Amino acid sequence: MTGLSARTSSASEPCLSLARGEISIWLSEGPVSVDSGTFLRDLLSRYSGMDPSELEFTRGEHGKPYLVNTSHSLQFSLSHSGDRLVLAVGGDVPVGVDLEAHNPKRQVMSLARRFFSRAEQDDLDALPDEARLQQFYDLWTLKEARVKALGGSLALELDATGFRIDQAAPGVAAICPQPDSRDAFYGLLFEPPGYSLAICALVPPEDLPRIKLFTGSAPGEALSRPVHLRARSSIKHR
Repeated sequence: MTGLSARTSSASEPCLSLARGEISIWLSEGPVSVDSGTFLRDLLSRYSGMDPSELEFTRGEHGKPYLVNTSHSLQFSLSHSGDRLVLAVGGDVPVGVDLEAHNPKRQVMSLARRFFSRAEQDDLDALPDEARLQQFYDLWTLKEARVKALGGSLALELDATGFRIDQAAPGVAAICPQPDSRDAFYGLLFEPPGYSLAICALVPPEDLPRIKLFTGSAPGEALSRPVHLRARSSIKHR
């Protein structure tokens, strides 16, 4: 399969649905054959039952997009990096997603010293090069996913919350926000290889989101796949 290619939806096509507390992640496999705006409209039209051209958007104070002319509650977040594109749709769950291709040539410590907390920098300094690259992008995508879920400003909030990823935790590694003021679920997915993919959902710990992952060459042909998280967290902040 190449990339997720958006087709124009019609009123006769069945709508996709989301159960309460459910999040669907749509991930391209290979190069994307359409622009991200077309891709976004095509998928959201399947949830709303509206024609893609009829969807109207507005933006919050810091640029977070919202649908304004549908009776369906649709929270969503879009990210594009390298030749991959990902869309998270959360129904009534505020959600943020971020995807970043790993670039071994990037001077990650220079960026970390500018945008990361001292604890995050110390954790990165203690790692060998390959593990440092992975953790840098994991931290970066967690921060961006959080900002997208909150609808805040990346420039103002990138260093507002630090994260520690406890690789020694049994099973799935633990993501520890330090500090935060919102109940939230954080997750890092195993795929795609060579990327970091993070999700943030603003839900209390007793309402863990149910995540579905879809990959394929077109939305109508996408396959549902098991979601494997290599790190996760659900922290109750007081």
